[in-house]
Amino acid sequence: ESVIFAFSGTLDGDGHTIRNLRIDGGSGEALFGLVSPDGEIRNLGVVDVDITGTGHPAGLVANNLGRVLNCYSTGRVISRMNAAAGLVGFNRGSVAGSYSTAIVEGPIFVGGLVGWNYGTLNDCYVTGSVSGYFYVGGLVGENYDKLTACYATVSVNGYDYVGGLVGIHNGGTVQVCYAAGLV
Repeated sequence: ESVIFAFSGTLDGDGHTIRNLRIDGGSGEALFGLVSPDGEIRNLGVVDVDITGTGHPAGLVANNLGRVLNCYSTGRVISRMNAAAGLVGFNRGSVAGSYSTAIVEGPIFVGGLVGWNYGTLNDCYVTGSVSGYFYVGGLVGENYDKLTACYATVSVNGYDYVGGLVGIHNGGTVQVCYAAGLV
């Protein structure tokens, strides 16, 4: 039986970066696999990541229930099976003041910043490129909560349910956001 450990503290990167993170593995690949509701990561950059996995691979956090503040990622993230994102694979917490310039590729629920969003994104942006088959969005692959003051200037490529900002199912709200990339 496997045990899942969640990061539940506060990590203040104080503007530092982690460089050349390489992961090629199973599910939940990122610098942090799971951030708990009382966890917080802030002021940290992950630079030149090269992450490949099967579910929720992302540059910083695979599954976020807490807070990500003033963080960024660069490099490449690829999913072989499910959601992929430049910064957070699955967000049920909050992401603010953050961005990604990573190249993101995957089959479904692919986003430049977040793959699946069930939390809040505020003052975030993405540049670079995003590609997939279904539910591909420049900022978010699928959105069920709130996007505020965000933008995407990525090139987005996909087969079905493709959008410059949100790929599919905007079940939440989008306020003061825009997309300006080639779709």
